Amino acid sequence: MYTEEQLKEIEQFASRAFTVREIAIIIGVPVDEFEKCFFNDAHPVHVAYMRGSLSAQLEIRNALYNSALSGSSPAQVEIAKSFSNQINYLKILKSDA
Repeated sequence: MYTEEQLKEIEQFASRAFTVREIAIIIGVPVDEFEKCFFNDAHPVHVAYMRGSLSAQLEIRNALYNSALSGSSPAQVEIAKSFSNQINYLKILKSDA
């Protein structure tokens, strides 16, 4: 089992785009054990990793969104792509339901 401190470290390292393998090495746990935990969507390791990764993505998307609102054409194109991808994903989910 992983400690709260390790889970916080996993979240932090994931927010800086370290890979699953790299994080296992950094926190000093066997890579194969760590990967098994990661690939279980309900495991706290997976949740911590995803929380870190997604929180970092949120920061980047906020900056991109603000740039788009300020008139940056490249940022506006990227935001438009993101919304298009989001809509397409929702359509796929709906068709699978």
